[in-house]
Amino acid sequence: MLDLKSSGYFMIFAGLLLLTRLVPIFANLPEGFTTFPPATTQDMAILAAHNTVGYHYSHLMALFALPLMWLGFYAHYQRFNAKGMTKRATIGIVALTVAAILFSIALLIDGFLVPIASTEFVNPEMIDKNTALFFAKYSHSLAMTFFTPASIFFAIGFGLLAMPMAHGYLHNKWFGFIGIFLANLSLVGYLFNWTLSGMALGASVMMLFFIWMFILGFSTIRAHKTEIAQLL
Repeated sequence: MLDLKSSGYFMIFAGLLLLTRLVPIFANLPEGFTTFPPATTQDMAILAAHNTVGYHYSHLMALFALPLMWLGFYAHYQRFNAKGMTKRATIGIVALTVAAILFSIALLIDGFLVPIASTEFVNPEMIDKNTALFFAKYSHSLAMTFFTPASIFFAIGFGLLAMPMAHGYLHNKWFGFIGIFLANLSLVGYLFNWTLSGMALGASVMMLFFIWMFILGFSTIRAHKTEIAQLL
């Protein structure tokens, strides 16, 4: 089994990367740029072209965090499975796997194709700017077709893996209750198309999931000590 101590550190580091991934973008915003996410496709193109390096770093941070996050929860899956919670644990880790794959595809498209088209859009020598803007918009929309189902699968996976925690296994019960609540909030948000500050509520809840995972990492390290003590 993957040890819980390493898993806890993986979750903490993954949480930090996911929670701070927008810093490279915010560190160099275009002059007069005050809204995020960008209100229009043109604003998005200007942002991506102005700070292409930051755009790349932001998406690479998330790409690097995903396997660390998966490893952290895989250690939980192994222990839940060993305790006879096979069905929930298996569906949960499969959902997280699908989510990580879909999210990775979305990050690659949005982090690299969008800046390429956006750079052409702001290029003063570019004659057909509408075509460049169209490709930027199309690339972003294509990324969203992967991101939305990824968020839904994340909610399902986190929610199912939080259920054993709600029974007090490995963690304080509140970790499980919070995980289940966030999962339901995300899924209901997508179902009813609720928004928060211009973003889909289901997507916004992902940031709360990352905070939950970050704190859960410390609890996982503590659970490792308890597990070792029980073996002695």
